[in-house]
Amino acid sequence: MKRRKAFAVDQQVEKILLQCTRPIGAYQIAERLPKVATTQVYRALERLIAKDRARRINARNRFVAISADTDLIAICSKCDEFQLLECPDFVSGLANLCDSRAFRIREICLEMAGTCRNCHNGE
Repeated sequence: MKRRKAFAVDQQVEKILLQCTRPIGAYQIAERLPKVATTQVYRALERLIAKDRARRINARNRFVAISADTDLIAICSKCDEFQLLECPDFVSGLANLCDSRAFRIREICLEMAGTCRNCHNGE
């Protein structure tokens, strides 16, 4: 397999993430990029996460494209559709609470599972 430049793989992976309306796994991304190994996809995802351009959904082991302002991801438990939410007051409140208890935050990963409007109306 020919070695590809990391920047090119990052762009391809991010393009797929941006096109997806549901969280997607690394293997699913690799299937869409036949000339890219799964290990390259994982490395690209790590770089995109470090740049605040992607986030791993811990509860599902899948990934989504985000903006730097994304604080919270709301995921529908029925259809997997997701919404990216900004809630800076909530995050700063958590940070203040941790500061008051001398707890050092390494990262905050806020995910909510529930039912989206479409699935909720279809019940």
